[in-house]
Amino acid sequence: MSTLFLLRLPRCTSRLGCALCAVLAFVACAVRLHAANAIQWSAINFPATASAGSNISFTAAVTNTGDTTWDSGFYLELKDAAGTHLYYPSISGIPPGGSTVATFYLSLPFAPGTYTYGFTAMRHGYEYFGGTQTRVVQATTTAPPPAPPAQSVVWLSSYGFLSVAAPTIDTNWSPSPSYKLRAKFPNPADSLGWHATDRRNNKGLELEALPPPGTYYPVTLYWLRYDDSGNTLQEIGPGSLRSVTIADPAVLLSSYWFNQTVRPTVTINQRLPKNYKLAVRLVNTGTNAGLADSWNNDTRYLDHIPAPGTYTIEIFWQKYDETDTTIIDSGVPVPRTITIVDGPNRVFTAAGYISADDSYDEEGTFISREYRTDYHEIYVPVAGQLRLFGAGFSNRGLSYSLGIAK
Repeated sequence: MSTLFLLRLPRCTSRLGCALCAVLAFVACAVRLHAANAIQWSAINFPATASAGSNISFTAAVTNTGDTTWDSGFYLELKDAAGTHLYYPSISGIPPGGSTVATFYLSLPFAPGTYTYGFTAMRHGYEYFGGTQTRVVQATTTAPPPAPPAQSVVWLSSYGFLSVAAPTIDTNWSPSPSYKLRAKFPNPADSLGWHATDRRNNKGLELEALPPPGTYYPVTLYWLRYDDSGNTLQEIGPGSLRSVTIADPAVLLSSYWFNQTVRPTVTINQRLPKNYKLAVRLVNTGTNAGLADSWNNDTRYLDHIPAPGTYTIEIFWQKYDETDTTIIDSGVPVPRTITIVDGPNRVFTAAGYISADDSYDEEGTFISREYRTDYHEIYVPVAGQLRLFGAGFSNRGLSYSLGIAK
């Protein structure tokens, strides 16, 4: 069944004597319609102050006030004052009227100062909606007050961070080489726990060998004192119990619906060292073929695009050893669906000439020119959305509108 669309061109009057001619080209693409999206920001629990260079986590409560359910393409975007995109928590699965709480992770600049960040809702590949919310944080260098070793406090620079951005462990005193700071995570498979610090006197150093992403409690932070040989444990300091959340970086594609000639790019919300690689692989072809081969390929195009069709993919990061040959760690694979079409989008074109009536006085002198309202029919043989483009020239500019005949 065909659908009839009428294009309405407005009237305009000019008293200028120059000739005027314009040509319109209208293109209709068969793509999926989407409904109006809207959002209400109920609360953003953004800290007013934090340590410079630290990794912080916080939440935002939002409500879907639009008329469509948020699917897997809906995210909240966090960006800095320069417009750099920093984090994209998903808000999928929320129907109209429903609410959710999203968690953000942010690495603050190392320089103390005041920093502004913006929060926006988006539908990936379509639009931003709901305006931008801004929040300000004061990054400081304030540390806990000094205390003697027996009452020392051991802390992490952040208790909510990305798995590729480990926090540092620190204390409020300067231990001798005989001391070691310890961060012990609970581990159901080992009663001794999961230890993320392995170096001697590791004050101010990043944690090592982090457990998988997740929320852990209790994480015990304390110090150990060894003898001069460094082999015999002599004393264990008091421990403090904390809750720690580790999140995987979000690996995204710039598009999940594309044709073979317009490949999407792959990106991540955290700058990775050079020994990391973003991985995109097909999981329903029987070959587990990879789509991303370039090293540290943030914002690079996918390789090895398969034949047109709908595929399930997994996107994640991988960490290699110093030789770039052996995988030593990887993120949690996140499933996504992509659709590849054969060649450019189908288009339908219609063009028309704008006619005009000239007016003259009794002596035959030109007075004005009036342009008629013209209608051009476009028959689209498939249901979908019309994307309208116009081309033309005029001494007053050209405008047009699209009406659908019922």
